[in-house]
Amino acid sequence: MINLLIELDKKLGQLQNEQEKRELLAMMFKIECRYNLDLLDVIKYDAVNENNDQARTIVKLLSNKALERIITNNLFKDDSFLINTSKLFLNTLNDILDKDLSTALKDNDPLLLKLHKRIFVLQALATIEPPYISLNKINFNVRLKNLHRAILKINTNFFR
Repeated sequence: MINLLIELDKKLGQLQNEQEKRELLAMMFKIECRYNLDLLDVIKYDAVNENNDQARTIVKLLSNKALERIITNNLFKDDSFLINTSKLFLNTLNDILDKDLSTALKDNDPLLLKLHKRIFVLQALATIEPPYISLNKINFNVRLKNLHRAILKINTNFFR
């Protein structure tokens, strides 16, 4: 999967047309969402806790490459990538991330950046070895369920 994203990224660098770039980035994001969803689908959420090595390993395998590419292409700043890509996609992300567009634009916390941050933070937490003496409760189970729900909604509502 990572090799496919690398090849698509090379192709992206060769494209001149902005609309073609947006379409390729949307396709890369679709592939990444399905990959992440496949990984998250194998987790038994009732058995997950902060000390679960298998769940932590799966989290470390999650991909953020397509989201990072969207961000590095400055297509995340004002959610214009979402607006231009699909109104349905934008509405889905608004629902998932509990933000409406006006709030997201007002506080400069774009939706794709928020989704990227959720994955990145979860991966960072997965690298911390127990015991968690000086940390608040991580709620690994809740974070995984929320991420799974978010990606599942994206997959269901946008990538049919």
